[in-house]
Formats: sequence, C-alpha cells, structure tokens
Amino acid sequence: MNEQQRRLALGAAVALACAVVLVGAAFGYASFHAGSAQQSASAAVGTSSVENATSGLNGTIYLHADGPYADRVAAGVAAGLRAHGVTVERVATLEDDHDRPVLDVETTEADLRYNPVAPSGRVTVAFGYAKTGNGTVAAAIRRESPANLSAREPYLASGTVTLEHEAAGVYSWPAYRDAVTRAAGETLADRLWSATRPS
Repeated sequence: MNEQQRRLALGAAVALACAVVLVGAAFGYASFHAGSAQQSASAAVGTSSVENATSGLNGTIYLHADGPYADRVAAGVAAGLRAHGVTVERVATLEDDHDRPVLDVETTEADLRYNPVAPSGRVTVAFGYAKTGNGTVAAAIRRESPANLSAREPYLASGTVTLEHEAAGVYSWPAYRDAVTRAAGETLADRLWSATRPS
C-alpha cells in the first residue's frame, strides 16, 4: 500500500467514525421518528363527594407533578385537560390553601425499554385531586383512599393510570421518551375527566 492509498484509507476511516458518532448522537439527542405505535391503558379511579358536590374540574386548576419524567407527564396532563376546556397552571409546591382546585400527580413507574427500531414502555402515574385546593389532602389521597378524608372535603378524586406502549419503526430516544410519558399524562387527564362527570 503506497502513501496515497494509506491517506485515502485513513480519511475513509475518519469519515466513517464521524458518521457513526453523528448517527449515535442523533438517536440520543434529536427528537425524530418514523413508524407506528400501539398503546393500551388501565386505570382505577375513585371519587368521593359530600352532599352531591360537583368536582369543580373546570376553569383553571393547579397541577403539581413529581417523579420520573414529571415535566413531560405534566405536559400531557395539561394538554389532555385543555382538550376538555380546563386550564392548568403548574405549581412547584403543595399548600393547604390554594385558591382553586389542585391535582397532584406522581410517576410511580417508568420502565422505558429503548432500542431504535422496536421500543416499548410502561408508565404508571398516581394522582389525587381536591376541589378545595388543599394540596396536603391531594397528596395524601394520591397515596391512599379518599374515603378516609371525605368528611372534611366536599369533592375528592384519586387513582392510578398505567399506560403500556409499543412502537415499530425508527425512533430516537427523545422522541420515544416524550411520546410515552406525554401519552400517560393525557390518558390520566381523560380518565379523571370521565370519572368526575355527573352520572
């Protein structure tokens, strides 16, 4: 191999290494996908009201989110409730006396099994909703049944939503992560909305 051939081979190797690095970076940092996805959801939602109180889930509510991917799940909750005419404002902390209803959500499971061509995942989100704006109560019922607190609160809702998601095609990590976590939040919003409508 002469000097010119060595230079060409070295140049080709460097170009190939750069291409591999760029493709890897694209899948890790850029949000793109081309493919299809299937999802299914299961939910357990309970409500408690005193003297036929309504939910107050209209107008504007406060949203507190915690756990893995909290910001992305919260974005899904906000989008899902916005589709029902509810405006959501995020709050960083929960107080005893918010001036409007409060929804506390926590991602309790985020099992995202990523590969570029067939990613799958499972996300579970627990929530508590208090019409009075008592964030302490909303957090408490996220962890336990609202029945224990119903005598003090006119309207409560709580439960969990689990989303199972499978995709096929080409997905970058950010695109898949965002799709699954946002879908979990939107599903929670839809199930909460359905559960709080008068029967």
